[in-house]
Order: sequence, then structure tokens, then C-alpha cells
Amino acid sequence: MRAIAALSVVVGHTVAAMAPQASSEGGIVWRLLSPATQGLTLFFVLSGFLLFRPFVTSVVSGTRAPGWARFLRNRAVRILPAYVFILLVTSYVLGVARLSDQSAAVSAEGAGRLPLVDLLWSLPLVQTFNPEQMRTGIGVAWSLTVETCFYALVPLCALAAARLARPLGRWAAVLAPAAAFLAVGVAGKIWLLWETRNMSEAAKFNFEWGQTWSAVVARSILVHGDLFAYGMAAAVLYVAVEQGAIGRDRAAAMRLPLIVTAIAGAGAASVGSLLIFQDAAAAIACTAALLFLVLPTRRGAAAGSARLMEWAPSGSSGSCPMAFICGTLASSGGCSSVDGASRTRSWGFSLTSPLLLL
Repeated sequence: MRAIAALSVVVGHTVAAMAPQASSEGGIVWRLLSPATQGLTLFFVLSGFLLFRPFVTSVVSGTRAPGWARFLRNRAVRILPAYVFILLVTSYVLGVARLSDQSAAVSAEGAGRLPLVDLLWSLPLVQTFNPEQMRTGIGVAWSLTVETCFYALVPLCALAAARLARPLGRWAAVLAPAAAFLAVGVAGKIWLLWETRNMSEAAKFNFEWGQTWSAVVARSILVHGDLFAYGMAAAVLYVAVEQGAIGRDRAAAMRLPLIVTAIAGAGAASVGSLLIFQDAAAAIACTAALLFLVLPTRRGAAAGSARLMEWAPSGSSGSCPMAFICGTLASSGGCSSVDGASRTRSWGFSLTSPLLLL
């Protein structure tokens, strides 16, 4: 599924960059394709499911939880080398990195080679915490900052769940972190809708993407936390089946409703009137599709579709967070918004796209 998400990110950014009028006008073709461009949402759902699941298992079974240091070290090793490599190539080889307005090296198009200050903010993925550095380096890397914030919070969620297991019960305790992420994300989305309700499109864009503190919040886990929550809840359901708290027959009976939910969520994600909650609808669709793939059939075996998804090369290209980085950043390298640099953009895309298969 990560391979699908990576390709979806590339498609979404490619269409937005190469045919911005089609995406902005929201024609029928774009509306039909829009659910298929929710790769970032799928990544967040998958992260919630895959990373929270081992901690859920440890809480409900009473076994030892994965070590925090090892968990965080593995996350850093999987993300930072590829990110730093692409950042340096984008900046110092291709010369199309986004520069802050405060940079003396900024070009007319707002791109070039990162000066030291911009580089120091971008390397540790903290640029989106500073309004003056918003989207510096690789513009779409804000999503990696959201992802790394989730990484940092997962062990804390596991600790909270373990502490709550006795007063609340094990299953309620492991659902509590998902509920917290859901509440934070939904509250953030409501805040964003309320603040931008009477704004023009230009003012709304600046509020959400400009060098403002509101953009710092809008590009943070405070607005996107609910997308991880659905995957976390799916992890609890999966472990409940795995541990026998939910029978296999009952789990198999969920498969048809899950398909209906996935289709309905994808349809809702194409409705423009949902605004920022389009991502939530897409997340629900992704979660339903994920559970359909991982829950056992009545015979107790994995679904045939799940076995197909694990088949190489479709499984190998999505086997680790490398796909998250390369899927997101390849689209940035191939579809830079810098005018008059089409040849450089083509080289950027050619360089980064093969990394999808790592």
C-alpha cells in the first residue's frame, strides 16, 4: 500500500504542477481523480497503523514494549539519510531549493542554493516551526515534519496507554491515544475553517501556507493528527482479532461493510464542499481499505488482495518509510514551481523517481 501511496503523491503533485488550472477549477475529471491523489493521507494512516500496533500488542498482552531508543533510532535511520541526500542534491546540484524571503541569495523565482541559515533549519526538519522558514528547502517536506512529530509522540502514547490500562481497562486504554489524536486533528480543522471562512483565496493561501504563525499551525500535527488516529484505531481492531478478543467469523463479516465504507469515503473525498475534511473522508476510506486487506477471511487466511499487495515489486517499493520520502520528494523534484526551469525539473524528477523502488 505504501507503493500505491508513493505513486499517488507523485500523481497528485504532477497534476497540480503541470495542470494547475484543472486542479484549481475542480472539473469533473479532477474530482474523479482527487481520491486517487490522497497518497499523503494514506501514508499518515499507514504510519498510525504500523507504528502503533506493536505498542498496542504489548499493552493488551502484558508483554514488554518496543524500546523507545531503538524505535526512534530506526525512524531516524530510515528517513534522514534519504531526506538529507535529496535536500542537498535539490539545493546544491540542481539549484532549485526554496529559499526564505530573508535569504540574500533569493532569486526572482524564490529558489536557488540554500544559504547556511536556511540549510540549518531544513536539515533537522524544523523549518515549519519558524514562520520565516516556512516551506524552505523542499516545500513539500512539511509533511515529513508532521510525520516525525508523530514518531516522537508514539512512545509517549504507549506509556500513557500502559498507565491507563488498569483504571480504564486494556482496550479502552489503547484506544485513548487514537481518540486524543482524533480530537486534536478535528479541533484543528474546525479552527482552520472558522478562521478562513470570510477570506479571499489569496488571503486563505497566505494564512495556511505563508510565512505566518497560522501556517505553522496549519502545517502541523495539530491539524493533521486525526489522519493518524484512524490508522491507530485500525491497529487496535487488528490486534483485537489477533488476540482473539474479536472472533475470526465476526472479523470476516466486517469485510463487506469495510468495502462499502471505502467506496463511500472515496466518493466523499471528491466532494469539494467538504473543504479540509476531504482529507478526513479519504483517511476513512484508506482505513477501511487497509482493514479489508489485513483482516482474515472466514477460512482464517489472509485475503487474496492482501497477498497480491505483498507481491514484489508492489510490496518492495512500499516496504519502508523510504517510499514516503521518495514519493513526496520526487514529486517536488519533478514539479518544482520555479518558472523557466523545466529542464532542471526534468532532471530532478529523473534523479529522485527511481528512489521510489528502494
